[in-house]
Amino acid sequence: MRVLLCNNFVRGASGTDADVLIEERGLRELGHEVTLLRRDNTELDRAGPARKAALLASSVYSMTTRRQVASLLDGSRYDIAHVNNVVPLLTGSIYDACRGRCVTVHTLRNFRAVCPSSYLFRDGHPCDECRRWAALPAVVHGCYRGSRLQSAGLVAAHWVDRAKGRPLGHAADHYFAVSEHMRCRHAEWGIDPERISVVPNPAEDLGRLADEARHAGGLAGDAGARAGIAGEPPGERARPVITYVGTLLEAKGVGRLLDLAAALPDFHFRFIGSGRDQEALERRARRLRLANVELCGFLAGAERVPRWAGSFLTAVPSLWEEPFGVIVPESYSLGIPVVTTGTGGLAELVSDEVTGLIDGFWDIRALAARLRALLADEARYRAMQAAARERYESGFTTRVFARNVERGFQAALAAPGIIR
Repeated sequence: MRVLLCNNFVRGASGTDADVLIEERGLRELGHEVTLLRRDNTELDRAGPARKAALLASSVYSMTTRRQVASLLDGSRYDIAHVNNVVPLLTGSIYDACRGRCVTVHTLRNFRAVCPSSYLFRDGHPCDECRRWAALPAVVHGCYRGSRLQSAGLVAAHWVDRAKGRPLGHAADHYFAVSEHMRCRHAEWGIDPERISVVPNPAEDLGRLADEARHAGGLAGDAGARAGIAGEPPGERARPVITYVGTLLEAKGVGRLLDLAAALPDFHFRFIGSGRDQEALERRARRLRLANVELCGFLAGAERVPRWAGSFLTAVPSLWEEPFGVIVPESYSLGIPVVTTGTGGLAELVSDEVTGLIDGFWDIRALAARLRALLADEARYRAMQAAARERYESGFTTRVFARNVERGFQAALAAPGIIR
């Protein structure tokens, strides 16, 4: 197959960006011809004032993208255009360019079809106001990146999409959903479920990186870890470590993890990541005098491995409906079981008492008791570690992902009504 892989790359690290690069590599390993069409948000950083203003104006509907993609498809035959993130530089114009030229597939990774912030969560609770009020609440609350101006840009693009017959922002021939949960949600919102294939995200093999670091003498384990947020002196520590990896947001449940830290003073809680709720998290940790909490800040890619490997559990305490949760298979690759709320697609990734624990994080004392019981039962914990690694190898490697994508493309090409 000849595949045009399209993505708007963002500043810094992004799960979508990583998935796109893994897909590119995996499909080429399977013998497919792949062309990567990329736009990058760093274009905005490099642009002068006039150029930047033009780029931001085109984020509603990009004629540049439409002309570029149409010219590319007219000049060479492609079987599939796989569209990923289009915000803010590619825009929905890419679907107009592909129409009649090749089969299009779009991956449903988040809830941006009905929520500009993509979370369906605001001020500590689920929120679907934008579905009922033409996305205007997102502007009022500044839901996208905390900015009313940027939110207004996304809402304007949403209105353009609706005017062009794309009420959910995309108009693909076929869709990939990263979980069954995402498939069902988008079916509720109007996409024919027969046109949606479930293709779980891949995850890098962090376990392999950890093994390589150990062999090179570069992974020292947890001894001598940095001081806790409330000032505990660093030193030798045999305490079990529970690690959180991801954006520090209320929607991700980081506050509940502090409650758990208070209930388990003999455990060490490590946060790898940054985000808009980081300062609030630090203030609360100090107020609660949590000497067992450590904030590592943002660590990209393999930089996370030395701080993550060897943890007792990885915590994914999300309150919002996680579409997938790539931290789970990454944790599995390290042989680390997961404790999670199981919201959204997380329930499909974690098997309770097999590859981890599913708990609502409502009764913190009861959860603390479960964790102490698991720590005391070495045989049960070792079985969880083995099951976690096996789950990674069977479901989330680059090769497994590429095969799933390949099957999804074949389903798209074979679907009734597709004209090639």
